[in-house]
Amino acid sequence: MVLGESFKPFSPQKRKTGEPLPLPLPLDDQNLVVKPGPHVSHKPDTNHETFVFKYTLSFFAASCAETITYPLDLIKGRLQIQGEKALTQYESVKGQRVIAHRGMAGTALGIVKEEGFLRLWQGLSPAIYRHVVYSGVRMTLYEYIREELLGKNPDGTIPVWKAIVG
Repeated sequence: MVLGESFKPFSPQKRKTGEPLPLPLPLDDQNLVVKPGPHVSHKPDTNHETFVFKYTLSFFAASCAETITYPLDLIKGRLQIQGEKALTQYESVKGQRVIAHRGMAGTALGIVKEEGFLRLWQGLSPAIYRHVVYSGVRMTLYEYIREELLGKNPDGTIPVWKAIVG
C-alpha cells in the first residue's frame, strides 16, 4: 500500500440486482430448510460489539499468545544469563572455556529434565496480569480512535494515514 491509499475491508458479494447474498437459512430437526418469517433477519447482529466485549476478546487473544510464546522467552532469558556467566568465567580463567553452551534446544531440554515440564511456564501469571491491563485497553482504544475519532471514508474504507495515526 502507498501512503494515502485506502484499505477496504472484505464485504459480502453482491447480486446483480445490488442486494447482498442471503444468509443460509436455519434447519429444523429433520434437516429441512425453515422458511424465513418476520422474526428472521438477514442483517448480522452487531450489538455484541461493546467495549467490554472487544476488551475481553483482546485480553484473551493476548493471553493465548503469551501462553504459547512464554517458554521461548524463558529460554531466551536463560541463554542470555548463560552467556554472561560464561563471559565472566572466561575473563577470570584467562581464555579457558569453562561453561559449555547448550543452545536453545539443549536449554529447553535441560529445564524440562532438571526442573520439570511446567517450569517452562514459571512466571506466566504476571505476564497475564500485564495483558489484563495493557493489551485489552491498547487494542480497544486503538480501534475506537481509528474508527470513531478519525472516522472512515464514505465508502467504508480507512485511509492508511488514519490507521497509522490511530
